[in-house]
Amino acid sequence: MGKEKRFSAEEISAMVLMKMKDIAETYLGDSVTNAVVTVPAYFNDSQRQATKDAGVIAGLNMLRLVNEPTAAAIAYGVDRKMSNYDISRKNVLVFDLGGGTFDVSLVSIENDKFLVKSVNGDTHLGGMDFENRMVDYFVKEFKTKHNKDVSEHPRAIMRLRLACERAKRALSLIPETSIEIDYLCDGIDFNSTISRVCFENLNDDLFKKCISLVEQCLSNAYISKNDVDEIILAGGSTRIPKVQLLLKDFFDGKEIYKSINPDEVVAYGATICAGISCGIIDNKNMVLVDVTPLSLHVELDPAVHTACHPSSVIPRNTIIPLSNKRVLGNTDDHWALAFIKRCFKILFPCCSYRVLACIKDCFKSLFPWTKRKRQSTNDLKVTVYEGERQTLLENNLLGSFEHSAINQPSKYQLDIDINGILSVLAKDSRSGDTSKITIIDPSRLTIQDVEMMTNEAKEYKAQDKKYEERVKAKNKLEDYANNMSERVSNYCGQTIGTKDKNMIENEIQQVLKWLEWNSKEVYDAAQYMKKLDELESKCRFIKDE
Repeated sequence: MGKEKRFSAEEISAMVLMKMKDIAETYLGDSVTNAVVTVPAYFNDSQRQATKDAGVIAGLNMLRLVNEPTAAAIAYGVDRKMSNYDISRKNVLVFDLGGGTFDVSLVSIENDKFLVKSVNGDTHLGGMDFENRMVDYFVKEFKTKHNKDVSEHPRAIMRLRLACERAKRALSLIPETSIEIDYLCDGIDFNSTISRVCFENLNDDLFKKCISLVEQCLSNAYISKNDVDEIILAGGSTRIPKVQLLLKDFFDGKEIYKSINPDEVVAYGATICAGISCGIIDNKNMVLVDVTPLSLHVELDPAVHTACHPSSVIPRNTIIPLSNKRVLGNTDDHWALAFIKRCFKILFPCCSYRVLACIKDCFKSLFPWTKRKRQSTNDLKVTVYEGERQTLLENNLLGSFEHSAINQPSKYQLDIDINGILSVLAKDSRSGDTSKITIIDPSRLTIQDVEMMTNEAKEYKAQDKKYEERVKAKNKLEDYANNMSERVSNYCGQTIGTKDKNMIENEIQQVLKWLEWNSKEVYDAAQYMKKLDELESKCRFIKDE
């Protein structure tokens, strides 16, 4: 008691996965060890790795991470196929607006082949943002009416947020709803109403941002909106009428596909992927080709990292998994030469590497002072960034790596696996040996951290199981005592006399009082079961009538 424990995001996610694992095991009547887990398409490398770590902590063998819109597209394809609908060539747009994230993907479906052409989104845009606008609206209203700031009271804000969430759901069905909260702040009741029009006005810019991201997704895929054959909805926030209206208007009145529940479509697709991975579903012909959501950039020379737009080592929407896509050599360029090379890449983006190499050689001949000895590989630190901003430092820092396993590596290879997770290989130009390099990111969990959290999760699970057994035993005793109390009071049989009946009633009341006195305590399950056995023994003469 009183002991404070801080949990990481991975541990919280692991708890959710463990609960889902328990639900699945209860339903199936068997143990579950393998899992396919979906993630928002716009999750970066760190978020994907954290999700994978959470699965390991939860005791799951993570078969694959699947982007949520991709899973929705698979569900659509199977649903259409079961309806004998021709999906030989279809461009499908998946609009996935959930509670906290927004993703949009353009998927080309050709029979059993699913090719993701483009992804876009925002990991900080979803239903919670719409609720926050409502919360701010009512906080201002409460302050205007009562001259009190609700935002200074965390518990009051929590209650208001729950009411706003219910109101948001209601406004998807009715044009106006009310909010009633007793004793919201300093004993003051709060009653108000909000219309669907007001809700739409509060979130107008957020709704339009979703459509803007859809437009950008199509542009990145070089596809016109007229070439989109089907629109699929995923996520509970897609039920908002204004969202559907804006989406329909953007596609010039095209009807939205609504045959699959948007709350279930992603899980449906993930289940299909899991079934195929485990061999339960016989569909070896299905091909799933996904893409990386964000560009990867590498900094080899810190002197010029903010000089101009970074060059993408792996551009966004590149098909994954990819291996040997691009090999990086140790930089032997003077800062001026590196600057010239980057400028050429901006001015002439289609310029080949062979042409750039010729330009570099000419520049060295004209300006010999730009030649310099190759810097020691032991001093070279390579930093990896992810994002689409204009300068490296504005992008998301994934981490950095140095050379420890190989003495003199001269080439670096970035690989992205089927889960969208990055790994780096270093190659020794002399021996040809390769070694996997660990990206150093202080925010990530180490192998030791994951192992420790896995062991702790097992301990928590064992504790939870014992607590659950104790609570079940306690409830069983209480239910039996209450049931027998009613039956004994109404018992008119000849099996027992009045004296024995009074004795049984007294025993039952003693048990009920003991439970009441110890209502805040949860004893060992065996203690409850012992009392239950004793009570059952004394009540054995009470027959059903």
